[in-house]
Amino acid sequence: MAKPKSSAPRAATAEEKTPAAASRYDGAWTATRSCEGSEESSPQGQNWRVAVNGGEFVVGSGTAGQPGYNSARGIPGEDGKLVLSGTGIPGAQGSRGRPYQVLFEGRFAGDRFLMKGWLGKRPCTLVLARG
Repeated sequence: MAKPKSSAPRAATAEEKTPAAASRYDGAWTATRSCEGSEESSPQGQNWRVAVNGGEFVVGSGTAGQPGYNSARGIPGEDGKLVLSGTGIPGAQGSRGRPYQVLFEGRFAGDRFLMKGWLGKRPCTLVLARG
């Protein structure tokens, strides 16, 4: 006997979100990150790379696998909300810290995403602006 099909609604997959997001967010973007200081480091602002491919934002800095590397990605929702998540590697000279979580959340406002989040335990802001 065949299993009955569920009539419950399901979440859209990334592939289903991509065409609308791709056309809305196509183009050049810049990213500027600013984090509060901590005992280990002072406050800093830094430009990150941004790539938007098929509606997916990929932001980051540094060289993959090396100290100071950060990378996060996400696909904006139809409501303009964007969650970027990924990982980072401590960059302080001589630092032997473990990789940490990178997490930012924000919304599209006019021509930019205004985001708040964390690099490990450090509170940060991230602004993604049309380039």
